[in-house]
Amino acid sequence: MRHRSSCTTFAATVLLSVSACAQSTFQVSYAANLDAGDSVVNIVNTGASSGDICINVYTFQPDEQIGPAEMVRLQSNGLLSCSVRDLMSNPLTPVVGTSVVIKLVSTKLCVTPTGGTGCDPSCPILGNLIGGMVAWVTTNTCCPSDSRNSCDNLWRYGNTLHPGNAERLRNSPP
Repeated sequence: MRHRSSCTTFAATVLLSVSACAQSTFQVSYAANLDAGDSVVNIVNTGASSGDICINVYTFQPDEQIGPAEMVRLQSNGLLSCSVRDLMSNPLTPVVGTSVVIKLVSTKLCVTPTGGTGCDPSCPILGNLIGGMVAWVTTNTCCPSDSRNSCDNLWRYGNTLHPGNAERLRNSPP
């Protein structure tokens, strides 16, 4: 897994009204029309977990190939913004498609091989899930009234993590 290479983190002091949707540990969505422009995934740690969390980001091409995985430590009330094109970039397969499925998993910090605490791909996903992640993606969609024939569409992720899916994500290539 890559660590913080294509995502930007921002510290923020934010007062949030935490709802049930803010407790999500697994979120899935898509980005489309990437040939017309980049899309952005924005992820917030609501602070509901009372500390830092690890955000595990996975991308899947339409032919079901999994892209390089990202793992980023996100502090409480922090914001993480990721370029979808950067998330999809893979030196082994340099072709970037026009659409992608994006899966996010929030996990607890774990003990790293060096003895510290942080985000590490060797940590299991199941048993380490933690809430407090909310995410949105801005992607290009076709808008007939727009002369540029594209516009931004903002929406929120939301889903439930199945144990078989967690193991497949954990075994994804770096």
